[in-house]
Amino acid sequence: MDYREAREYIYSLEGQGMVFGLDTMRALMQALGNPQEQLKFIHIAGTNGKGSVLAYLSTILKEAGYRTGIYCSPALFSYEEKIQVNGKNISKQMVAEGLTEIRNAIEELQINPTVFEVETALAFWFFEREACEIVVLETGLGGDLDATNIVTTTICSVITSISFDHKNILGNTLKEIAEHKAGIIKKNTPVVMLKQSEEAELVIKKRCEELHCKLVEADGKDARILFATVRSQVIFYKKYEKLLTHLLGVFQADNIAVVIETVEVLRNLGYFITDQQLRDGITNTRWRGRMERISSSPLIFMDGAHNPDGAYKLKKSLEQYFAGDKYHLIIGVLMDKDYPAMLEILLPKAKDVITITPQGKRALPAQTLKEAVKNIMPLMNVKVASSLKEAWDMAVKKEGEITVICGSLSFLGELDRCIKEWKAEKKISSNS
Repeated sequence: MDYREAREYIYSLEGQGMVFGLDTMRALMQALGNPQEQLKFIHIAGTNGKGSVLAYLSTILKEAGYRTGIYCSPALFSYEEKIQVNGKNISKQMVAEGLTEIRNAIEELQINPTVFEVETALAFWFFEREACEIVVLETGLGGDLDATNIVTTTICSVITSISFDHKNILGNTLKEIAEHKAGIIKKNTPVVMLKQSEEAELVIKKRCEELHCKLVEADGKDARILFATVRSQVIFYKKYEKLLTHLLGVFQADNIAVVIETVEVLRNLGYFITDQQLRDGITNTRWRGRMERISSSPLIFMDGAHNPDGAYKLKKSLEQYFAGDKYHLIIGVLMDKDYPAMLEILLPKAKDVITITPQGKRALPAQTLKEAVKNIMPLMNVKVASSLKEAWDMAVKKEGEITVICGSLSFLGELDRCIKEWKAEKKISSNS
């Protein structure tokens, strides 16, 4: 297959939906020669924070000279970005070559894997060919039955914040959700966990005791944001002073706490990472779509917050930067998300709201979202935009004010295209 045919093949699998369990994945990887068994993994699970922690760790490891792969989802701005080595996306040629080999194996086995299983297989296939020394691996959903959990050579399991999301799949209590996340923990393998609610923490601790794993707890309360601007912030954690990060949001204190504790675990395992490499890695990390300033004039942020915990952290971050200032809210969500709870968090500081309909079968219609806003705040001025482009055009007219665009990761790629077209038309620098 060429690249176009390979992408069409991926699209043809979308009807498989979500299938949980590892039997199909085991059969497929065995047919491919089990490339994942030649690799070493840092495996990350959690509700929020996985992407930022992955980005920090992979950049630090790259700074330390290790050939580092990352696998994350969903792709926001280009298909290839979900599979990278040392910050470089997998090439279209390798996508085509890898998917051809995987399709041949699937046809020979007569199995029906999901898109995520095929893409996970592609990632392992690629990392083995690229001779990655370490791979930072993000779960897709949950942990225990996630396709990424086929790996057996994990050197460190990382658990970021656990909160409510995908309740129809993972459960209605933090205990149930934590049990799924804890499924990535492997016997006699160190675990780094962000301090959790008592309910979730008990699950993780029990799992670690059962599997004889050393548990390291990272407490975000030990991290302090010394100062923050809309371009960067400086964070203090334990002995590490003045850590400069260009990732914004109050939640980066938690993420950096997890990252530093993970680096300490890696050092104990024999990985050579200097304090300067750690600092440089944190400073050089870029991770788009999370409290990202996409325009300075007017001031516009996009954030992938798509569950109540993400909305709460976005709210706290906006309060950190702008105190009592109100903002214009542009929001689109998927219908299986707890959007009423998100609105309860975000609406009190909103001047007005524009609702949009994301792309895809799971999208909640903008009109339905408008009605949900009105149910909570009947007097709120709410407009339904016919497209994201229309919403963006309204946002850029609000000079001197703050606009926040959030609700789903699914439309950030389309939003990025709107931004680029607007900046090209106005001849604005891509860094502005």
